[in-house]
Amino acid sequence: MSRLCVCLGALLALTTQSIGNPVPPDVPSKPSYPDVEVRCVDGSMLKLQLMDPKIEFRTAYGTLWIPVTAIRKIEFATRTPSDVSVRISKAITDLADRQYKVREKATDELKQIGERAYAPALTAIHSTDAETSSRAKRVVHHLEGAYTAAQLDHRPWDVVYTADSKITGTIVTPVLLVRTNQFGDQKLDMCAAASLVSAAEKIAVQLAKTPEAPVNLTAHQNERDKEFVFKVTGPDPRAQSLGSVWGTGVYTADSNVAAAALHAGVVRPARTVVVRVKIVQSPAQFVGSAQNGVTSQNYNSSYPAAFLFLEP
Repeated sequence: MSRLCVCLGALLALTTQSIGNPVPPDVPSKPSYPDVEVRCVDGSMLKLQLMDPKIEFRTAYGTLWIPVTAIRKIEFATRTPSDVSVRISKAITDLADRQYKVREKATDELKQIGERAYAPALTAIHSTDAETSSRAKRVVHHLEGAYTAAQLDHRPWDVVYTADSKITGTIVTPVLLVRTNQFGDQKLDMCAAASLVSAAEKIAVQLAKTPEAPVNLTAHQNERDKEFVFKVTGPDPRAQSLGSVWGTGVYTADSNVAAAALHAGVVRPARTVVVRVKIVQSPAQFVGSAQNGVTSQNYNSSYPAAFLFLEP
């Protein structure tokens, strides 16, 4: 299980009053807590918000304070809790004990500890003590059969990705302050974390993989009931180049897709989003309307096909 400890804190309210005419206090802006998804070393996933405004990050060239809103992804270094490190160290030593039972217990202990014992066991293979080396090989063989190569990979550094940088170093704090929907404010022990991906990064990856929407869907008008996924950038509704749109909710296949998406409210001007579109049978007629800065037109007849936007 991932290690989440309840974060206890108190809010201290400070009031000030100026001499003479009182000055209205500044209203603090609401803090922005970025949404992230954390993959834990046990394979579980956590959806959280990062509450630390910045992360202290030590590199070979000095210490950085990275705003959490700038972080797209983190690949966490392999961290072993201190109590587990003590157990591993003792077990490695006990592999050479004179008593057979102690050696057997130490071997089983390393297997039970799991992937965190892999790197120390690999090192122990090169021991000058034959018994230690032999038992360490048994432990390594067991762990390689029980875990994937990715799980056994020992990562010495944290790697932080921003929109334009990849930075290698060490996150100084042992915990991250986070907020969860179910348990409120918590502390995430980084020994439990394998990786972190921000919502912004997931959207960026999805956009990179998604094709641009065509100008219209006339090329697909014979593919009734078929669904498509496109990325659409919301046009400026005041632009003279705004394409024509016929209908409301259901649009003629020759309607401009981007303008129709703006009219339907699935995209905002200058924003790029992923939309799902479905080709449907044309209604008997299309009724225009004014929505979201776009005025669509009437079409008093059916059309070879129509389309509508689905929930993402």
